[in-house]
Amino acid sequence: MVSYKHKLMCGNVMRWQYQKLKNDASGNDLVVNGTEGASVTLPCMFTPHSNYSMTTVSWMRKEPYQHVVTFRVQSDGSWTTVNGGNRYEFIGNLNEGNASIRINQLSVNDDYTYLCLVEYTSSNSHHLILNETRLQVTRAAETFPIVILCIPLGVKLLPLLVMWIVLYRDRTRKEQDRPNAGS
Repeated sequence: MVSYKHKLMCGNVMRWQYQKLKNDASGNDLVVNGTEGASVTLPCMFTPHSNYSMTTVSWMRKEPYQHVVTFRVQSDGSWTTVNGGNRYEFIGNLNEGNASIRINQLSVNDDYTYLCLVEYTSSNSHHLILNETRLQVTRAAETFPIVILCIPLGVKLLPLLVMWIVLYRDRTRKEQDRPNAGS
């Protein structure tokens, strides 16, 4: 885990710490693959601090930066969507260091790098954890209904055979009736 800490003094009271987390040992950001129309989970894992209180979890797109969704803790401990579409669900558990979300009804327009921002505070400091996840969305394969009608050859030939026998029998009767009529 690569970690960057940045401290700012805001007056004499507030201290900021910024931590950027990488998702694997090689230092590369995580890549998640999804298919258009499906759902996908964007993970955001961090080390929770028990003596701090979580305040918000925000997700944004990177380059160009665009806000996606923000979740804020309520007084009863539940999380609610402050702003963002209804396609986004908070599925993580912050007490376990999980701020993951699910995106429903993926579109190829969702193909971006996403930033997870977890904000928590203590009495004199404010912390922000930043986690990057790359989402790659592929187009759903176009499907065309294919109907294959299999008729066994014997079933197809049987009606033709019966029809031929009936016609042949009728023709032979007519031929047999003609000589009798002429005598």
